[in-house]
Amino acid sequence: MTGEDMPARNGERSRAGTGGAKAVLAGSGRLPVEGVLALRRAGESEPVVAIALVEAVEPELASLASQYYRIPVTRWQEVVDTLRAAGCRRCYFLGKVEKRGLVAGTAGRHDGGGTAGGGDGDKAAARVGGGAGDGVTGQARGGMRGNRRAQWDARALRLLEGLQAKPDGAVFARLAADLAGAGIEIGRQDELLASLLAPPGEWTGLGITADEESMIDHGFQLARLLADLDIGQTVVLKEGVVMAVEAAEGTDACLRRGARLAGPGAIAVKACGKEQDPRFDLPTIGPETVAVLRRGGYRLLAVEAGHTLVIDGERTVAEARAAGIKLVGWSR
Repeated sequence: MTGEDMPARNGERSRAGTGGAKAVLAGSGRLPVEGVLALRRAGESEPVVAIALVEAVEPELASLASQYYRIPVTRWQEVVDTLRAAGCRRCYFLGKVEKRGLVAGTAGRHDGGGTAGGGDGDKAAARVGGGAGDGVTGQARGGMRGNRRAQWDARALRLLEGLQAKPDGAVFARLAADLAGAGIEIGRQDELLASLLAPPGEWTGLGITADEESMIDHGFQLARLLADLDIGQTVVLKEGVVMAVEAAEGTDACLRRGARLAGPGAIAVKACGKEQDPRFDLPTIGPETVAVLRRGGYRLLAVEAGHTLVIDGERTVAEARAAGIKLVGWSR
């Protein structure tokens, strides 16, 4: 992804710019910021609402949005009411919101006063509920205070109960259906952030060998099976042997574990499932991914061209090139 490869980002317009307020329902990571910026470019005069569903959102989100609220996802009724009050007809889920945290607090709860579950689920619940047990809502100065027992409102419980054993996509699909019933459409990540989609080819100029092509192809066969089963998206290989597969721990943790097992010279493949809903959780990489690869001694990362979002593409490519790591956009 050289400077020439990257699509122009100024002056682009998409379905996002079709009138009325738009919103970003924000998880952690850089994507919500990119989403707000894209919405502002697409409809310069249209208000952009950002709702932080978790505590660990990027700080600049508050200053970029026309209206900014911090409402934990456990207070789903308040999220819906806020979108309606702002006149939003279209919104986007962007950033990391852990399914484990969404459903951990719903088991066995049948009223609006339930709290997030304890035990092993507490870590995940704290990541999603943001520690905002009191459901604080506010403008840019609003905060989610540190109570780890998040209050679940009746609407959230009704939507999420019984999804503990369901795939991640089922959780977000149910939230999306609820918003659709309120007259709010969920937009596709790949349409809003088309400028961030990975192009085909090897981006760093380092080139790939025939053996690497063979390993990448083998890795994608495995990674797509993994993604189709909604287990994870990433596979780590060395000399054709699978060293690690991603599960609930996430991509970076999988890469670190794979590096410990494989030693220097491993390759990683990150795939998108056939039934992946483009409204939620497209595979994403960026400079932080490259930092993990560098520390782990990886020689190559391959992702699906046109189905993977690349945060800060020029920096990602430059840092990979400097570390001698090949980045490949692989076509289906």
